[in-house]
Amino acid sequence: MDRSWMPTAAGILNIIAGVLALLGALALIFTGAVLMVVPEMAEEPDAELPLALVAGLIWALVALSLVAGLLSIVGGIVALRRTGWIWPLVGAIAALFSAMPIGVLALIFVVLAEKELRGGRAPA
Repeated sequence: MDRSWMPTAAGILNIIAGVLALLGALALIFTGAVLMVVPEMAEEPDAELPLALVAGLIWALVALSLVAGLLSIVGGIVALRRTGWIWPLVGAIAALFSAMPIGVLALIFVVLAEKELRGGRAPA
């Protein structure tokens, strides 16, 4: 069976987007850790958001970023091995949330290489 370049490109782009998401999660972890040690200012009546709420939102973004990064990496590995189509598709959709331009390209390549990833012949 001829192998096209699209699953390989989709896999590499998924892995790059996943690594970027994990690096973003590390940056958010650092930010959340810094916010947790910053002493709260005196309770001001006009404070819009308490510091604990902001820290909680950052930790929620960390969790979402970790999930998106791991799904992208798993999808990229499956696309490189050409052993399935669903995981690369899920990884490309997760890559959309972590690195938009890379995720769009990965999604396009995964959709175009569906037949090859499912085990059929490569497109001509």
